[in-house]
Order: sequence, then structure tokens, then C-alpha cells
Amino acid sequence: MFSRNDNARAIKYGSNLSGADLKGAYLTGTYLIRAILTGAYLTRTNLSGANLSGANLSGATLNKATLTAAHLTGADLTGAKLRGAYLRGAYLRGAYLRGAYLIRANLAESDLSGATLSTATLTDADLEGAILIDAKIIDAKMLGATLTGANLSGANLTGTNLRGVDLTRVDLTRVDLTRANLRGANLTGAHLPGANLTGAKLTAVKWSNTTCPDGTVTDTGCPN
Repeated sequence: MFSRNDNARAIKYGSNLSGADLKGAYLTGTYLIRAILTGAYLTRTNLSGANLSGANLSGATLNKATLTAAHLTGADLTGAKLRGAYLRGAYLRGAYLRGAYLIRANLAESDLSGATLSTATLTDADLEGAILIDAKIIDAKMLGATLTGANLSGANLTGTNLRGVDLTRVDLTRVDLTRANLRGANLTGAHLPGANLTGAKLTAVKWSNTTCPDGTVTDTGCPN
């Protein structure tokens, strides 16, 4: 097993670091393109600015890891544990985060365009200003998450739990919210032209200057 005490120069493009113990390691700016990190331990590891494009991090533990502006385009983070991880400004275009645990993770201003977050747990996560264009977020848990100013245009949120979520000024153009739970959500200034609200739960939603799927603006509620 690769230990966090091993020479950092051994970490390179395509490295096989399955099950590696890298807890608390300082790996800022490291090139880990297409590296295999399945089941690796990266708790509190600093990967700010690291390039993990195409890397396999499925099942890895990254609780409270720092990944500020890290490159994770196309990376596989299926089932990864990222509780309290700091991913502000990270590049996660096309990344696979199915079933990942992102409780209280900071993903503000990150780019998750085309990413797969289906069945992921994003409870209390910070996604303020994040880009989630065409993302797949089916049956995910997003209770208490903050999405203020985020762009979710074209995203699929079928069956996702968005109870109490702050969606102020969020772009929800053409978003599929079929069967989504939006009870108590804040849709102040949100844009929903072309969105699908079929079967969505809208009890106690806060409507104010909200653009409905039919293009009308409301302070009282959009039909579904």
C-alpha cells in the first residue's frame, strides 16, 4: 500500500494508488491525471489546484479535504465520501458523483456542467453560484443546500429532495423537476421557463418575482 510518507515524486500521470493512505498530505498542484485512487484515504489532504482529470476516485475518502480550484473533469467519484470537503471553484465538468456523500461540502462557484450526481447526498452543501448546466441529479438528497445564483439550466432533478433549499435567483430553465420535493424551498427571483413541475411537491414554497414555466412572473405560485 502506498503510504502518505512515500516520496511525493512517485505520484504522477496514471499512477495506481488504490487504497493509498494519503491522509493530511500536501499535494497542491500535483498532476494526477487518470490516476487510480479507488478506495484511497485522502481525509484532510490538500489537493488545491491539483489536476485529477479522468482520475478514478470511486469509493475514496476525502472528508474535509481541500480541493480549491482542483481539476476533476471526467473524474469518477462514484460513492466517494466528501463530507465537509472544500471544492470551491473546482472543475468537475462531466464528473461522476453517483451516490457520493457531499454533506456540508463547499462547492460554491464550482463547474459541474454535465456531471452525474444522481442519488448523491448533498445535505447542507454550499452550491452558491455553481454551474450545473445539464447535470443529472436524479433522486439526490439536497435538503438545506444553498444554491443561490446557481445555473441549473437543462438539469434533470427528477425525484430529488430539495426541501427547504435556497433557490434564490437560480436559473432553472428547462429543468426537469418531475416528482421533486420543493416543500419550503425559496424560489425568489428564480427562472423556470420550460421547466417540468409535474408531480412536484410545492407546499410552503416562497414565491417572489418567480418566472414560471409558461413565462409568467408570480408572487403566489406556478401551476404544476
